Amino acid sequence: MLNMQEKFYTINEVMLLLQVAKLTVYRYIKNWKLKAYKIWKEFRISQNDLEEFMEKSKFTPTK
Repeated sequence: MLNMQEKFYTINEVMLLLQVAKLTVYRYIKNWKLKAYKIWKEFRISQNDLEEFMEKSKFTPTK
């Protein structure tokens, strides 16, 4: 269930946080790697979904 008190980010904010190009953020969304809500013509990414994406993307080397 969606928590209305949760923080939401714009594409530009996610781009700056992840230090990637705007097109890269759109590709993550298009390829279902990053969950997003589309409100009118703009996307919003919840803080929880962004944290989940980052956790799944974490690289852990094997010995």
